[in-house]
Amino acid sequence: MERFEPKYVSGEVGVSARNFVRENKSELWAIFKPLFPYIAGCHLLDAIISDAFFPKAGFGLFGVIAIYFTMVLIISWHRVVIHGPDNYTPVNPFKPRRSELAFMGMGVLIGLGMVLIAGAFVAATAYTKAGIMGMITLFAIISCIYISYRMSFYFPAKAVGADISLKDSFRLSKGYLLRLFGAGIYASWRIMLVAFGYAMLVGIIVTIMANFISFASVQNTVAFILLLPMSAFIEPISTVLGVTVLSNYYLYAMQNDNRSVEMNI
Repeated sequence: MERFEPKYVSGEVGVSARNFVRENKSELWAIFKPLFPYIAGCHLLDAIISDAFFPKAGFGLFGVIAIYFTMVLIISWHRVVIHGPDNYTPVNPFKPRRSELAFMGMGVLIGLGMVLIAGAFVAATAYTKAGIMGMITLFAIISCIYISYRMSFYFPAKAVGADISLKDSFRLSKGYLLRLFGAGIYASWRIMLVAFGYAMLVGIIVTIMANFISFASVQNTVAFILLLPMSAFIEPISTVLGVTVLSNYYLYAMQNDNRSVEMNI
């Protein structure tokens, strides 16, 4: 099978990402199927515990654990794109390598950092006038998006064991922010419409059910069952589409970079 060829124009990248995922869907399901029982099981436990003990606040501890298995999918798919469908090595979720743990650890740190930054800005709005409040919140959101995008090349690099720092990621990702954003939307707009349509269908089903039966005591479990196709089909596809776009621009940046960076591709 031919190696993935990175492109530059957002529209071309979006089409290329969709085609790549479509042509290698067998690899996607080979990676995802062993992970799905753990992801679904974690969300089911959260739903059951929420209905039993936290009907209003909800319980999300096991959902956090499920993120680990989603990261396994992300790392493995970066390798599918960069190493090729015939040469990649999927992550063993029960025997992670050091570079894989570094990938996950940095993802958690950046995620927490973004939450803290956004939270600090939002908290500051309590001491400002109403007009300034919206501007501060908007600035916080834009800042978090910008920083996360500039750090994003760290992840495909670490997924394939490359020697890269966050400083390298900031340098390499310069000028790609809008293209990453645009290509991501272009690649996933169809699956996003499917997700929106299915969410609307679930809402209609729940409304109809509520007119005939009362399921307040098991509402989280019912929601889990109704949304199971979302987590089994829509979420993994949308995830690997985004990963493919990110890997595309990482490869493109590396191929056009003037300073060599050690990488295993």
